[in-house]
Amino acid sequence: MRKGSGSPDAMRLVGNENADFGFGDLPTLAVARSQKVPVVALAAVNQRSPLAIISLAKTLKLTKPEDLKGLTIGIHPAGSTYIFFRGFLAANGLTEKDMTLNSVSPPYESYLLLGRVQTVVGYVDAEVPELEAKAGGPGSLSIMMGADHGWKAYGSGLFTSEKMIKDKPDVVRRFVKAYREAFDYVVAHPEEAAEITAKAAPAMPTRRTCCWRRSTPTSRRRSPAPKPRNTASAG
Repeated sequence: MRKGSGSPDAMRLVGNENADFGFGDLPTLAVARSQKVPVVALAAVNQRSPLAIISLAKTLKLTKPEDLKGLTIGIHPAGSTYIFFRGFLAANGLTEKDMTLNSVSPPYESYLLLGRVQTVVGYVDAEVPELEAKAGGPGSLSIMMGADHGWKAYGSGLFTSEKMIKDKPDVVRRFVKAYREAFDYVVAHPEEAAEITAKAAPAMPTRRTCCWRRSTPTSRRRSPAPKPRNTASAG
């Protein structure tokens, strides 16, 4: 498995045949195809985009796109978040001149927590769980979903190259089938999935809780997330 550094990088890896399959933001894939990167979407995991604009609730409440005027926005200038942000602005009659953009690199949450920017653009199923844990828990963030304000697009998904589909169509079909079965298993067994992920990518004490939140549908999060165990170092 090769680790990419964002959706555009993952798509270049697959398009250049340095990887057979990839996972990334599908609107970014559409942009990549317009730039002649030979990648093809296979499955959309998020039927509704998980991208959002995020602030600390104690300092700034976001309720509508116009609230962004005059603010300092932290954004990665060459990734899926920027593609989303440009579309979000266009859908709501705003331009980059209405605000100040500060270039940030992952992890985005540090810029927001340290007060270097007033908002960041990120994924509610990626940045938000860890950011929320550091910011004070549930309710500590103000989140404005792009999907609620004109950004009508898929989120992340599975993709491959045109060459892979042409040369190994059976492998592609079997991989997609296996991926869907694995995804269904994660949804059905979020705690087990969180344990596996936390052990595979240790980094911080709250990793297991964050992974559990990422893998659990919102409707199933009525009880508190399981507490991290001493053996599940962060991640």
